Amino acid sequence: MKHFSAFGLATALVLLGAAAQAQDVYNSGAQITLLGGASIYVPGNLTNTAGGTISTAGSTVQVNGNVVNDAASTYTPGTGGTLEVKGNFTNTATLTPGAGTVLLTGTAAQALDLNGASLYNLTVNNTAAVPVVNVPSNVTVQNQLTLTNGMVRTLATSKVALANAATITGETNTKFVAGNLEKTISSVSGASPVDFGNGAIITPNNNLGQVVVTRTANLNATGTTPGAFYSYGTDVSGTKKSIDQIWTIVPASQPAAGNPASITLNWFQANDNGAANFAQTRVWKRAAPGSPWLAQGAYVNANSRSIVATATSFSDWTVSNSANPLPVELLSFGVAREGDAARLTWRTASERNNHHWDVQVSTDGRDFRKFAEVAGQGTKPSPTDYVLADPALLRYRAQVVYYRLRQVDADGTEALSPVQSLAIDTKGFVATAFPNPVTAEGTQIEIRTAIAGAGQLAVYDATGRLLTGVKTELQAGLNQVELREAGKLASGVYFLYVTQGTQRTMIKLVHE
Repeated sequence: MKHFSAFGLATALVLLGAAAQAQDVYNSGAQITLLGGASIYVPGNLTNTAGGTISTAGSTVQVNGNVVNDAASTYTPGTGGTLEVKGNFTNTATLTPGAGTVLLTGTAAQALDLNGASLYNLTVNNTAAVPVVNVPSNVTVQNQLTLTNGMVRTLATSKVALANAATITGETNTKFVAGNLEKTISSVSGASPVDFGNGAIITPNNNLGQVVVTRTANLNATGTTPGAFYSYGTDVSGTKKSIDQIWTIVPASQPAAGNPASITLNWFQANDNGAANFAQTRVWKRAAPGSPWLAQGAYVNANSRSIVATATSFSDWTVSNSANPLPVELLSFGVAREGDAARLTWRTASERNNHHWDVQVSTDGRDFRKFAEVAGQGTKPSPTDYVLADPALLRYRAQVVYYRLRQVDADGTEALSPVQSLAIDTKGFVATAFPNPVTAEGTQIEIRTAIAGAGQLAVYDATGRLLTGVKTELQAGLNQVELREAGKLASGVYFLYVTQGTQRTMIKLVHE
């Protein structure tokens, strides 16, 4: 293979002749500048490396092979310039968007791997038997994304991002951005609809500030197990599912209370996800991946593949018809204190194949453990109210206790509820021990109580046998009591009960 070192040009570099099919252009540290009307045709690959610079204002570079921009080099498709690529385009250095166009015209599948770089204009006109441009890393389009022919497909971890002023044209049922298409608009306010160009139209009725909408679509077509690669409205059994399209909407400010926004969602037939009829269809929303999907509004006719919903807040949105309701409609979940216990209440609008609920607790909001199981209703179209008490609330010895629900279907499919927190009133009856594990010198017990009166500390072993105890007079507020006898206990686990009148709490003591 022959390589040509590039040099400064004022007009053109043209590789012609019978041997041209084996020729590459390799720019190592030099500068190529093409002025208006100039052109380069590269029968092979174009590599820009080792600090090389290529600038193509008002000119055309046509590359029959791959384009590689690496090793601290710089490529700028300048104003009016066009870089036509028939192979793959890879960037690991500086790619300045300028005001030019990158045109992908491969006759086989292509890759656009820019590692977060921006392009001004991007046009896709891939004519392979299965036309596709794969995007394994992030790419941002500053002005115009045009789909003439072929799909653009991202990974779960990559996206095509449209900047504030950018638009997309040419999407149809057979050529669109599959995977993640993100659109940012820097200022969204007023009463007029704002079209994000990715199937979401928001009428804000508020000042939402900057809004970012990411459409994640056409996931089943990737060949991955449904729900395994992406988080969208289905479970791995496929028995309950949404359309194969989800929108994640992140505004700088949510709509004001009592003044909702509205949202219109549009999708392609290719993303129906097997649904045959949308005469009875509704919008669904969840707070975050892993949270339950909650229905928004009544069923309406959406055979046009367009549906409108009221939005009091924005997060994740999708659509499902009446034949494919999402697992369990959790309408509410709350936690309140009742004496020394926590009272958990939740309500479902309907249930389908709901086997049971695992009720979980945490003292840090991260590590949860199951403390109760509540039977579900199986399949039930009407509302159900649940109530559960946690009598161990004060034993956690935490200022804030966190709860969540793990809903489990008969087939093992599960979903997590939003987390609810309960702040413990430290003016109530609370006791802590330090140090714990206990040392040979014993331990100090801090007792906070709202009333004055006689108190008692009693230490029991695992069999319930009383080992030692202390009587003390407690004052309203914080009290400190030395429990030196605890230091004389043998190694093991013990239970300290602190009592004042009808108030009682327990501390697990460890002596190593």
